Amino acid sequence: MVNISNLDSQKSNLTKYPYIESILGKFGLVLFIFSIKKGTYTLEYISESIHIFGYEPKDFIKDKNLLTSLFYSKDYSSAKAKLDMAISKKQNLFQSEYRVYTKDHKIRWVHDETHLIYNSDGQLIRNETILRDITREKEQLFEFQDLSNMNQNILELMNEASAITNKDYKLIFINPAFSKLIGSNSINLLNKNFVSLIVPECRNLIDHFLKSPDRVQLKNLETKIFNSKQERKDINISILKLHSHLHEFIGVFLVIN
Repeated sequence: MVNISNLDSQKSNLTKYPYIESILGKFGLVLFIFSIKKGTYTLEYISESIHIFGYEPKDFIKDKNLLTSLFYSKDYSSAKAKLDMAISKKQNLFQSEYRVYTKDHKIRWVHDETHLIYNSDGQLIRNETILRDITREKEQLFEFQDLSNMNQNILELMNEASAITNKDYKLIFINPAFSKLIGSNSINLLNKNFVSLIVPECRNLIDHFLKSPDRVQLKNLETKIFNSKQERKDINISILKLHSHLHEFIGVFLVIN
């Protein structure tokens, strides 16, 4: 993140750092380096990996307004305010997530990690910003949230004990029947790893299915579960592994009867 209003790209003469280009490209990272003098930013370096968003480094020299149009306007103001706050507190690291535009006007989500360097007088003299494309992660999160919201209304009315977990198997939704089965309310159960509710000698079977790389998504198992009194209950459990449209594992849907 950079203070666009104080950017003087006319003075920019991009430095080359070929020894780090391959590393940045390999990990899908984009690096911007700015020098700052009397509050004015001068663009010194943009990594070749900016092609991830359809641009070339020279594009930012030819068009001094390009950096302005890179940022999604609704996100830039809030991110800049947070950056200004970090600078006022003399923080060395600033992190944020916001949207940017690609050259063909598509929107991508990025994680911004900005390193702030000050001189002995406490004046900001250098800004090194690393952007990582997190669009796929965001899409999976939004998709899972939509899926969870859609299913929660259905699960509330089910007689069977039902629940949804995230990709770490932590319970993020349980219906009343699930609370009744365990003998505990949702406050005590949410964020609890559902595998921990399974009796120890049965956990390996559940764990093996959840962590298997195969595309089998539904499994019906007979197992035992602990209730809130640590009593064992025989149950039949149906486990549906949830995947995004990108085939990434995002969570589990459970039905117990």
